[in-house]
Amino acid sequence: MAAPGDRKCNACGLPQREGSSQPLLACGQCKSVFYHDAKCQKDDWKKHKKDCSRIAAERDAATFTDLTKNSDASDFIKSKSGSKPTVLVVTLEPEFLSDHSYYTPFISTLSAAANVVHVQTSEELMNKLASPVDAVLFMEPDITKRKFVEARARLVRYVKAGGTVVFGGGFSSFIRPNEMTTYFSNDWNLSWTPGSYHRTTFFLNPRSSPRFNNNKHLAPSYSMKALHVSGIKLEEAVYLPTEDSRIQSAVFAPAPIENLEESPAAFTQVGKGFVGYVGDVNAEDASTEVYLTMLGLRGT
Repeated sequence: MAAPGDRKCNACGLPQREGSSQPLLACGQCKSVFYHDAKCQKDDWKKHKKDCSRIAAERDAATFTDLTKNSDASDFIKSKSGSKPTVLVVTLEPEFLSDHSYYTPFISTLSAAANVVHVQTSEELMNKLASPVDAVLFMEPDITKRKFVEARARLVRYVKAGGTVVFGGGFSSFIRPNEMTTYFSNDWNLSWTPGSYHRTTFFLNPRSSPRFNNNKHLAPSYSMKALHVSGIKLEEAVYLPTEDSRIQSAVFAPAPIENLEESPAAFTQVGKGFVGYVGDVNAEDASTEVYLTMLGLRGT
């Protein structure tokens, strides 16, 4: 980055205006180019837009790598034996739970099984992860935003050291497809991408991990409307459609499910810990046990 005295406006190519005490202002996103004022920045945006996103993404990736490369056991502190497990329920979007009251019964059930701590800021999330935390549940997708890069890196360190994180609730309803793909790829090195969106009856995957397979708490099958996750390994799928599954809709015909390899719920190991996804958009009762099992609150 050029020294302040050598900087020139990216729009007009001129240095700081003579006699002006106002220094050139950096682009708020990439911080690599400078402008005299908002007019200069607006005039240059069409040309700078593509480079801006690329430079900002490269900077964030470098920051993320630096923040995650030093992971050790101290990044995951489990609750003491015999005590109630601690689960962080994270909603970085203000008022998310109060605006989506249909999650209240689920939160009540979760609170009966664990010490639930509601986290609403990235700073609070990072602070809480320094204390005993058994699992983290994200109820909406704001954590994927660029501005939370430090909290995201801290979360990855927590999981790689042995923690568990699950993305559910409104995560699947409100995340943009490209952002979901980028987040799982860049932060978790997973090939998970958004799949189909429909309701059908799903069945427990017999090839899933012992945590789920033959688990007496989980429904052998149930109907769910979900944003599927695609690009998964077969053993990562908790539930799957079968050849007998049909689209369930008041509008569309009950056509057979075309893709039998995408799932409404997936779970996989990352480092010493685990990452889970639940795509249910209607808070089905049977999904509650899926969450509790992913969060380590239900045995087999």
